[in-house]
Amino acid sequence: MQTLVKGMRVRAEWFEARPFDAVSLAGVQLKVAANPKVVEGTVAHIRGDHPTSPRSVGVWISTDAGDEVVVDARHIISASAPADPA
Repeated sequence: MQTLVKGMRVRAEWFEARPFDAVSLAGVQLKVAANPKVVEGTVAHIRGDHPTSPRSVGVWISTDAGDEVVVDARHIISASAPADPA
């Protein structure tokens, strides 16, 4: 994985679980109940649960709509260098 820094443009994708609302007739098995989520924006903050050996890392993303979303670093699929403050 690429090193993340504040100011980078990132794209994150994951599936968000939703309540089961249907079953399959073949064997009456539950269907997968999840919605795809996609977030694009700028990294505002990065925080791990331990300073030297974190088990989980949260990334705060400021979206273009003005919202701030916290995602797990594992869900970031692309990142580009921060814009030059020219």
